Amino acid sequence: MGSLTSRPEIPQVQQPVIYTIPAAPIPAAPMATTSTTPIADHIDQNNTIPESAGNEEAQRLAREDNLLRRSRGRLGTVLTGFSGLLSQTVTSQNRKTLLGE
Repeated sequence: MGSLTSRPEIPQVQQPVIYTIPAAPIPAAPMATTSTTPIADHIDQNNTIPESAGNEEAQRLAREDNLLRRSRGRLGTVLTGFSGLLSQTVTSQNRKTLLGE
C-alpha cells in the first residue's frame, strides 16, 4: 500500500511457466461395425479383412460399405430420428407449428 507521500510499489510481473509434454503416438482404435452390409460378413474378430478375400475384393467391399453407411444432409439426420419419420402420427398432431401457438 502507498501512503500520501510515496508511490505504491508495483509488483514485478512473473512470467508463467509453460510445461510441454511430448505427444505419445495414439494407437488406432479398431472400427466397430454393427451393420449387416456385405463387408460385415468378411470381417474377422480383429476388424480386419482377411487376405483370402482378395485385395480388389476387399477394396470393393470397403467402398460399398462406406457408401451404404454414409448419410449426408438434413434428410439423413433429421427425418430418421424419433422426431422425424419414426414418430407416431398422434404426437405430430399435437405439435406446435407456429411461434406463440
